[in-house]
Amino acid sequence: MLCGRFFMGDRFPGQGGAGSVGIDVVSEDAWNVASNVSWAVTETLSGHGDGSFTVTAAPNNSSASRNGSMQVTTPEGLTRLLSITQAGSPYDQWKKDRFPAGTPEDQMAPDACPAGDGISNLMKYATGLDPLKPCGSVTRLTVREKEDGDSCLVLEWPVNPEAVDVEHSVECSPDLETWVPVQVMETKGKTKAVFEDPEPVHGGNARRFLRLKVTRQ
Repeated sequence: MLCGRFFMGDRFPGQGGAGSVGIDVVSEDAWNVASNVSWAVTETLSGHGDGSFTVTAAPNNSSASRNGSMQVTTPEGLTRLLSITQAGSPYDQWKKDRFPAGTPEDQMAPDACPAGDGISNLMKYATGLDPLKPCGSVTRLTVREKEDGDSCLVLEWPVNPEAVDVEHSVECSPDLETWVPVQVMETKGKTKAVFEDPEPVHGGNARRFLRLKVTRQ
């Protein structure tokens, strides 16, 4: 008997679908693994009985998805195929959807600002804003009163749930020059992020500024 318990979705984690996914194999015999594509490989090439192997995929730098398969066989000739679908680069797909055909590549680069408002394409990609339309601040900063009587800064911003290859983090500064990381935010599957500053407004810091930082993974 040879069968696979395939816990693989349609997208590898990481930028351009890069990353690794574990696969369980249930077998009473020896088995071998082979890949039919160069971009997905496994370090474990064989096993005996129940076991597992890990498929590691290289980044997909195209906006289009690509398909492949892993083949598990036994010496007796039993074969099982594991189909693999790797999503394309989410950022490249976003460029394709948001910019008209023929737009120069430098205007679509992550650090470019084609709207002339000082907000980069990467920031608008991460927050779901239109890169071709000027906008004000991406974030909204308010003061919230807490139950203990103190007040704190609250930073809010929209999240593009399709931008799975970026990290949202909050930084603080006393002078708008030196910035210190405060927290990496969990934004998976969300359309909005809210950060409540642990430092009270009237604490030891006379001045305290917050900002959103977006990093492509």
